[in-house]
Amino acid sequence: MRWDFIFHQDFVTNEDRKKYLSFLRDLLKDMPYVMFVYMTGILPIAKYSSGSELNMFVEFTMAKSPAFSDYFGFTEDEVTELYNRYLTRCTKPHITRDGLRLWYNGYHTAAGERVYNPRSVVFALLYDNLANYWTSAGPYDEIYYYIEHNINDVKDDLALMVSGASVPAKIQEYAATSMNLQTKDEIFSAMVVYGFLSYEDGRISIPNQELMEQFVNMLQKEPSLGYIYRLAKESDRMLQATLAEDTDTMAEILELAHDTEVPLLSYNNDKQIKDKKYALKFLGKIGENQRYTGRVLAVGISYNRIEKKHHCKIEVLTDAKKV
Repeated sequence: MRWDFIFHQDFVTNEDRKKYLSFLRDLLKDMPYVMFVYMTGILPIAKYSSGSELNMFVEFTMAKSPAFSDYFGFTEDEVTELYNRYLTRCTKPHITRDGLRLWYNGYHTAAGERVYNPRSVVFALLYDNLANYWTSAGPYDEIYYYIEHNINDVKDDLALMVSGASVPAKIQEYAATSMNLQTKDEIFSAMVVYGFLSYEDGRISIPNQELMEQFVNMLQKEPSLGYIYRLAKESDRMLQATLAEDTDTMAEILELAHDTEVPLLSYNNDKQIKDKKYALKFLGKIGENQRYTGRVLAVGISYNRIEKKHHCKIEVLTDAKKV
């Protein structure tokens, strides 16, 4: 049984919730007919149970319980076994093992093992199709539910995550129990608990392609967030243009960022360049202590205040083809 279902329903009053907890206590606690009870859910019992009301339960979570973390999702070995079964029954398979990892992996247990979304893996192999099988059964399953009260504080981080980056966050264990998420940390904590984001080493990110589609759909659907999606996607176009040494396209993208209402990512913030110690020492110092042996590009960006135009220049410092 999912013990916390009642706490997700708007029509349920606080008095109803108290009665429900009393019902669980009277039904299960110290009863001779109860040998073992296994309950699943998302919200921690300790948040709602005062004193000794439901202290007969021990809570285990994917993030903090190494002994049982393998049971929170499909492990790599389990997905590999299912995939091998899929190959034996499917004459013309359309799914690759790497495809399953890209679409449904991205979470990890307290022991550090990567786990997959079980429902989505099963449906993908059953229907021979990598697709979005995320279901929405209510507001808790909608991304916009979490951010609608504080879009301004999370929009920059959303843009970074949609472009594939991770961002720092302080996860609060009980944030998911709040019906009125306000701070950025509360919002992201709840999204981690409900599976929209993955958390590792103090940073959060969108775990896989399935959830990336959910975020993209939300950004495209909400008028107040459309420009975030456009700028986030431009970062990928900027990368491709840089690798192709297409300086005209690079300048065009910079103009778009410059002219947008909110200049995300502080692309022209001189202070952050100094803080991150990006300064290059010329006079033969570039590449002196070479660690990367592939293709290395030096990218220069300038801004003409009179013309109000950006200009880009690229030089190939080392070319993998020639090394």
